Amino acid sequence: MDLKALQRIVDAGESETVEFKKSTAQLSRAGETLCGFLNGRGGRVLIGVTPAGKVVGQQVADKTQQEIAAMLQRFEPPPPVETQVVKLLGGDRKVIAAGRGRGARYWLRRARDE
Repeated sequence: MDLKALQRIVDAGESETVEFKKSTAQLSRAGETLCGFLNGRGGRVLIGVTPAGKVVGQQVADKTQQEIAAMLQRFEPPPPVETQVVKLLGGDRKVIAAGRGRGARYWLRRARDE
């Protein structure tokens, strides 16, 4: 996905298959939403986009990628999820897009700290 494709999705707004999360501080909620998408028609969770549809990006450090990987490892069965990083203009800010599931019923184990 490139910046133009991301902007088209954001411009269309949140829907039954698209949800925005401002940052990975909302990663637990993002996982719950992704689980719903996987068990439904599929969809995308965009991290780095405000609920109002403003693309703010998310710094993607090693720790961020580890947190996302840990959240995805809590799914049973392992989900067919693609994670992408989209470079934004004006610096090293990024947006993470994830989604698309088919077939099996998915569930998300709670994190130990929840």
